[in-house]
Amino acid sequence: MTRLSARHCNRPQTALFKGKNIWSWEMVKYKKVRAVNRGMDILAALSREPGASVARISKMISVHRTTVYRILDTLEDAGYVRRSLADDCYCLTNKIRALGHGVDEDANIIDIAARHIHDITSELAWPSSVATLDGHRMFIRETTHGRSPLFVHEVHIGTETPILTTAMGRAFLGYCNDREREMIIRMIADSDRMESCLARDDSYVDRAIRLTREQGFGCSFGESRKTLASIALPIRIGNEVKACINVVFFRSAVPADAAIRSYLPVLARNAAAIEQGLTTH
Repeated sequence: MTRLSARHCNRPQTALFKGKNIWSWEMVKYKKVRAVNRGMDILAALSREPGASVARISKMISVHRTTVYRILDTLEDAGYVRRSLADDCYCLTNKIRALGHGVDEDANIIDIAARHIHDITSELAWPSSVATLDGHRMFIRETTHGRSPLFVHEVHIGTETPILTTAMGRAFLGYCNDREREMIIRMIADSDRMESCLARDDSYVDRAIRLTREQGFGCSFGESRKTLASIALPIRIGNEVKACINVVFFRSAVPADAAIRSYLPVLARNAAAIEQGLTTH
């Protein structure tokens, strides 16, 4: 019996067996949809390497860039991937969880925070980032540094940011629970990182945390980079700090008190919106 392709039949093929018509899906040979296979390959590539560029994905799955662009555009419209504001690279979204494992556990936070840090930069012009903790290290998860009209310094997704000398690190330490804070400080102190000596200085750590709590936000004025200043707020759900967002600017361009007066309300409004978004997802 000749097998027909799917385009030649509207229903499964039948076969005569002892006077009865029987059928099986296995008897029908359908033409595979190559675009679906390639789409799954792209999702798998982004699961292995979050934040990959189109060129990198093209190389990983051996598919031409034009095709990769087209499939990514479709996946983005469907809500399964997100294009970074910083460098046009791509990450999986929280929606992909329904399809299986391998999604970054912070994907939901980043999905929601991404549009709000974009709003911060749209309003203030200065770049903004969101960072999360991984063990005792903090990493930039999304940033508008590549899109801000005011270039401050080079920052990419995956860039590690110090904890004790940056506004986001201090915002995290100031509002995380005591046990988590003690563990982070101890691990930094025992490491070979540049800030390990600061972590062993109890008075320095206590002063930074006390100032953060008294002010209600994290700040750094020339302590991480001499020419730069930043203020930051934690993103909290209950008593747990999920992430931190900041705004970065040149110290010479904006006095500290003016920045706090003008920028902090914008940061606070967007932090609250992110927290609200997390509680409804």
